[in-house]
Amino acid sequence: MNWKPASPANEANRGRCESAPKRVFVVPRRIATVTRVDGTRITNRPKPMARKPNYEFERRERARLKAIKNAEKAAAKAEAKERARAEAAGAVAPGEADSDEKA
Repeated sequence: MNWKPASPANEANRGRCESAPKRVFVVPRRIATVTRVDGTRITNRPKPMARKPNYEFERRERARLKAIKNAEKAAAKAEAKERARAEAAGAVAPGEADSDEKA
């Protein structure tokens, strides 16, 4: 950008010159918050920027949650299988005592 200090020759072309510095005045916006009768709030606050995606972490997190879910499922299945075996043998499964035995 070729900018020259103010001189009488430059002052005449000030409005037409492309390289002249432009003054921009930024007026701060007031942040208004309005609460509705039903309790919801409306604001003109600017939205936060979107985050940068971290695909590797997200993939590992999904795999971890899937492994936990599969482990819980396998444990429940093994417990059900053990309970069925105990019922077939005629024994009472632990934790399922009759109400007569408690009294």
